Amino acid sequence: MTQLAETTTYDVVADRLKTQKAHDKLDQKIVDLNIRWYRRLAAHYLSQGVRVYYKPFREYYPTHWGDTGFGTMFIDAARPPEMPEVKHLYWQGKMNRLKNWYAIAEVTLENLDEVIVYGGCEE
Repeated sequence: MTQLAETTTYDVVADRLKTQKAHDKLDQKIVDLNIRWYRRLAAHYLSQGVRVYYKPFREYYPTHWGDTGFGTMFIDAARPPEMPEVKHLYWQGKMNRLKNWYAIAEVTLENLDEVIVYGGCEE
């Protein structure tokens, strides 16, 4: 018999809240990691004179870290052959999709931290 089965004072609600708190901390770390990666990627190409555009997802688009869905980035450069396909990251040749987007911002080295942000669901 497991320890939980032997315990008569197990607080289901308290345990769920503790689990949720730990989950939220891990989720935040994953979000922060991905946003930092987007910023480093943009800075790398901007320093080479390449144009970069970004649009964070908003409340209407739930984001899950496994989906890499923290926003959409367009980079006006060829995708390096060793770079795997990343959902919501578009390279040269897909730039024509920009005309169909609204509220997308051009990223510069000066506005990098203000433009590339997490805009997903908040509770």
